[in-house]
Amino acid sequence: MIKAVFPKTKQQLCIVHQIRNSTKFVQHKDRKAICADLKKSTVQ
Repeated sequence: MIKAVFPKTKQQLCIVHQIRNSTKFVQHKDRKAICADLKKSTVQ
C-alpha cells in the first residue's frame, strides 16, 4: 500500500520501530490515540 503511493519510500519492517518513528512528530497529548490507530492498521 505504501509502495503504491510512494514508490521510492523505504518501509520500516519492524512494527515497534515503525510506531516509534511515527510518533516522534506527534504531540505528547495525542500519542495515545495515534498509537491506537497505528496498531489497528498494522495488525490487519
